[in-house]
Amino acid sequence: MSLIIADILRASGERYRSQIAYRSATSVVRYGEHMADAEAFGRTIETLCGGKTDLRVAVLMATSIEYISVWHAALLGWFTIVPVNVRLSPGEIAAILADARPRLLLHDDAFATLAQQVATDACPARAFSSLKLESSEGGVDLPSPKSGEVAAMVYTNGTTGAARGVCQTQAGLAHSALALNCLWDLMSRPAHLYQATPLFHVSGFNGLIAAPAAGAEVFVQPRFSAENMLQDIRSQQLTHVALVPSMLEALIGGAAMDDAGFTSLRYVSYGGSPVSPDTLDRLRRALPHVRIVQAYGMTESGGALTVLTDADHLLGGSLLRSAGRPLPGVRLRIGRDVGEGEGEIEFSAPWMAAGYWGDHMDESSRWFRTGDIGRLDDAGYVYLLDRAKDMIITGGENVYSVEVERVLEQHPAIVQAAVLGVPSAVWGEQVHAILVVREPVADAALLAFCRERLAAYKCPKSIEFREQLPLSATGKVLKRALRAPYWEGVARAIA
Repeated sequence: MSLIIADILRASGERYRSQIAYRSATSVVRYGEHMADAEAFGRTIETLCGGKTDLRVAVLMATSIEYISVWHAALLGWFTIVPVNVRLSPGEIAAILADARPRLLLHDDAFATLAQQVATDACPARAFSSLKLESSEGGVDLPSPKSGEVAAMVYTNGTTGAARGVCQTQAGLAHSALALNCLWDLMSRPAHLYQATPLFHVSGFNGLIAAPAAGAEVFVQPRFSAENMLQDIRSQQLTHVALVPSMLEALIGGAAMDDAGFTSLRYVSYGGSPVSPDTLDRLRRALPHVRIVQAYGMTESGGALTVLTDADHLLGGSLLRSAGRPLPGVRLRIGRDVGEGEGEIEFSAPWMAAGYWGDHMDESSRWFRTGDIGRLDDAGYVYLLDRAKDMIITGGENVYSVEVERVLEQHPAIVQAAVLGVPSAVWGEQVHAILVVREPVADAALLAFCRERLAAYKCPKSIEFREQLPLSATGKVLKRALRAPYWEGVARAIA
């Protein structure tokens, strides 16, 4: 019998029935009640949409206990969830809905206007607060999803800039939940997690799938700020926090931290891009008792692939430039060789995605090309050196240069655009545009032009103008030559 996430969640509702599952500033819900609500919500959506065959539901909501209920209804097998990045522009969201073809767009009050902008006859918008939940008790048949059934389609930008739906399966999410428990040691008590990362992002999986598997408690914070986090760690006695580097930088720089006020905290995990040694040193000095862990993964991996442990961090030195070693069950290899033992990193893992919506991976190979150039040392540590794909990772979000370049080149003043990632202490990388123009144009005007067409995190943080761009013999822009001066003296050419 295959392990599936639906069985893990239903078991948590029984095993940890009386234990607190999720807590917010205004609500507390226990596992038994929470899973019953998720089943009832699933039944309601099935009735509303006229059956669950090929049923996909898109969601535009802020991080909340209600949103977690929607996720769990999907993972229990009632429908496939399509969590939509709320930072995207209306045009970008409309493209995702056209590709995913959901039958319903569920939203909360905060995103009602945006939902109405992108809703269609085929995908009407519906407020979560307007739903009257049906009971799933009293002999109602519950779904029995198969291991390969797609529970979630999480969209990430493709190599051409167009978003692609990454298909996460019942079995894959179950294995990811167990791997995350191994990484976080969630069976140790107390285990109080912090859910401030957005639920449309793979980094939000800790509170969604790992916590229920261990019966851990999760404090849900709709909007991250360093001030909120410092207060929440103290008041909620949090033990585990998972952050993207921009959050960690904000945490360290936002207020003075003292070890006495954070005695409950046991683990700080970061990922999405590395953190500077200076930041890690400040964190270690402020909280010497806390274990610091780096995890490397991506949407397509369905969770972490490698981990740089606390012991690795304490050893320091060159290990701080590493992304760690593979978790149990993960296979890594260097694929396309670019010389000197370096090449594109490929992986296979029990929790990897089934593939992209409409374009599933070859099940016979089950190796995924990451687009990251790196090397493996004799001890099994992976070092990321560059990217095979023209992609920027800023604050944990993927930005494909070509998408930003296409928008910039629509502006009448721009002849040619080259977009690249440059080092940033806060974001890991930031989007930088190098432009050739036919007439003078203000930075502010270009940024306003981009913001009308792109998510804010995709817009350039900095702009420079040149007379011409360096070109290869075939007329292609030499991005490596443009990037080189910015990354000189930096340990690796990607963040």
